[in-house]
Amino acid sequence: MASDYELFNILNQSAPVIHFFSSRSGVLPVTKRAGVLFLDFPTDFIAPIEGLDTTITACINVEPKAIYKGKTDLLVVVDNEVSVRHLQSNLAEIAKLKARGIIVTAKGDSVDFVSRFFVLHSGIDEDPVTGSAHTSLIPYWSVVLGKNKLTAQQISKRGGQLFCELNQERCLIGGQAKLYLKGEIYLD
Repeated sequence: MASDYELFNILNQSAPVIHFFSSRSGVLPVTKRAGVLFLDFPTDFIAPIEGLDTTITACINVEPKAIYKGKTDLLVVVDNEVSVRHLQSNLAEIAKLKARGIIVTAKGDSVDFVSRFFVLHSGIDEDPVTGSAHTSLIPYWSVVLGKNKLTAQQISKRGGQLFCELNQERCLIGGQAKLYLKGEIYLD
């Protein structure tokens, strides 16, 4: 999203769509609508898994209602937003999981759903706002809530609000970025 912000707002990209390429996900189009950047990702298909309740409880100190496995991550549904907001992660236990990361989610109080994402196998204790995690969250909550357009909040320390849309096998993930640093590099 930072690159998209730079291209659209600093370099004044005139094209309505910017295309990025990812070796894992293919072409990733980005559009800007009313100041919101929308990233277009392929949907991650998740499946329920059994037998990890005790392991997950040791990881997040909250009892899971349901656990799903996507391509690289575990998706853990808990009772409510308060549980997600105040969970105490056990990073040593999370590091033992055979997954890139663990997404913890619940129905939101003022948005459709909330989440936190712990990605130790990528070198990040807790990612502040994560597009790829929402490729699992959007299809899950779209089915549960019976709608394709959703609002979300990742409630990490920095956090961020997202505007989400399920479009068949694609997830549109919208958010806003802000310029926080500007500098110059001089090479001798």
